[in-house]
Amino acid sequence: MSTLSGEAHNLGQGGAERQLFYIAKALIQQECFPDVFTFSEGGYWEAPLRELGVRVFSITERSKVARFKKFVNFIKRGNYQYIHSQQFCTNLYAVAASLLGNVKCIGSIRNNVISEIRDMGLMGWFSLILPMQIVANSKCGIENATQYFRNPKTIYFLPNVVDTDVFSPEALRNPTNLFKVVTVGTVWKPKRIDRVIEIAEILKQRAERNIIFEIIGDGDELNWMMALAKSKGLLDSMVFFKGRSGNVASDYRNADALLLTSDFEGTPNVVLEAMSSGLPVVASSVGDVSRIIKNGETGFFVEHQDLMKMANIIEMLSQNPVLCSSVGRKARSYILENHSQVMLAQKLTQLYSAA
Repeated sequence: MSTLSGEAHNLGQGGAERQLFYIAKALIQQECFPDVFTFSEGGYWEAPLRELGVRVFSITERSKVARFKKFVNFIKRGNYQYIHSQQFCTNLYAVAASLLGNVKCIGSIRNNVISEIRDMGLMGWFSLILPMQIVANSKCGIENATQYFRNPKTIYFLPNVVDTDVFSPEALRNPTNLFKVVTVGTVWKPKRIDRVIEIAEILKQRAERNIIFEIIGDGDELNWMMALAKSKGLLDSMVFFKGRSGNVASDYRNADALLLTSDFEGTPNVVLEAMSSGLPVVASSVGDVSRIIKNGETGFFVEHQDLMKMANIIEMLSQNPVLCSSVGRKARSYILENHSQVMLAQKLTQLYSAA
């Protein structure tokens, strides 16, 4: 019998969905088999979850009322002890269903709170305040949540983890004359892929011909970003759009650095994955990036979206393979000590015991 239901808006390739997979895996290792409810079907993580032995229920009614009724019926019949909403946008579903089904509710903060409330308005504030317990994957999110009157005693810090066996360095990578910088994520406004293109343009003006940028992912702004790169003479010469990847771990192993230019994050999965893969990371100082990276030692972060400084760091790395290797080794050591999957089971036990 499952005692936990996990709830996600979808099972796409985002960071929250990957963490849901890790959570399910850790719970099953403790002989607790969760059920997962999603408001879409056929997502990337559905098959891997089923392979673990997780039951996945898709609730695809178009009407929010019909969707909610079906979800509540599942909860009432399932004899669950906990509902754990994995995404901020599903917190209210979990709260209402927990009240009607007499189940303990755990919500989630996946970003920095400020952006989430801005996107959802008043419903965002309710999504923060109403869950009995709420999980945050970043210290930044916790600090911001308390500013919106969330009781800090009811916030549990659950850091993102990485499968360090999957995301591992390439031992025998073939040498190349090109320095490849990857950006991984959804191509939409918060990720600010336009800044990647601007950085590429800065380096092109310096006649840096050996640096290329690969954007791995798709999204609403993909065509516009491709048009922007083309207008600057960068498309398919210095900036390459690779689309959605079926093997991101391999993409990291075939890269030399990761670039993150987001406007806001919580704890970016891509930063942890790249560090675990032995890559130096160059990132905007958003969310918990400055807490994860020791600047100049395990990676680099830049305040206030200083694109010129980001370009300088990338140029420096491209000319100094010894530094790249040193930063990458230290980055992986940090991940092994602080964000490995092995610590997740204990943290989940603490979370559910406190709920």
